[in-house]
Amino acid sequence: MIIEEIMAVFSLYFLGLEILQVKSDGFAYFTSIWNFIDFIPPVVILSLYLLQEFYGVLDDFKSEDPNHERNKEIVAVCLSIATFCLWMKGLYFLRI
Repeated sequence: MIIEEIMAVFSLYFLGLEILQVKSDGFAYFTSIWNFIDFIPPVVILSLYLLQEFYGVLDDFKSEDPNHERNKEIVAVCLSIATFCLWMKGLYFLRI
């Protein structure tokens, strides 16, 4: 529970930084793929956090009910996309 709030706070911070960059660069911000890689993870993490808080989407992972399989797949894909973008960002900064 505490980790979710910490991730949400960091995501809000990084999303705020990206929004400030969009304001300063305008539409030119969206011409670089690296800006998308910076923008996607906080949005996905905050979306999943809000879905968990209001709808309990992540609770479906604990459920054995076959009706919740679709939610598990959607959440897994969202987390995979966020993780991929974070790895790309890390590799970019490390220049590997």
